[in-house]
Amino acid sequence: MGRAVEFNRALLGEAKAAWLAIKKAAEEGFKRIILEGDALNVIEPLKNKAVVSHWRIKAVLEDILFPVKSFDNVSFSFICRDGNVTAHLLAQWAALLNWSGPVPISSLSPMLAKALVRDGHRHSLDCISFGSSDK
Repeated sequence: MGRAVEFNRALLGEAKAAWLAIKKAAEEGFKRIILEGDALNVIEPLKNKAVVSHWRIKAVLEDILFPVKSFDNVSFSFICRDGNVTAHLLAQWAALLNWSGPVPISSLSPMLAKALVRDGHRHSLDCISFGSSDK
């Protein structure tokens, strides 16, 4: 039973992270976005309405799809975890600390901060921000 609870929490966390990304992109005025994720159970129902989502994340996925209409172009893309290691580690770190909002570089381990910069995430002042400058 413990594994089912862990799965549900992780799946809900992935769905909420996708929702926060869409919400932030809309707030920042982005018009074209690609939402990448390594949770196939989240990405596939967003890409294809014929795919039935897990009941635990159905409402979150509906919340994601509602503001999508305000963008000129939105793509949902599955990326294997091997191609998404830094983001996965950051998400695990944030979940462990129940973190929300901007992430000060000073609060990250040096290894994770270097990995984020190496992977091309822009940093401004003392915070990591995610996304491209294509508005």
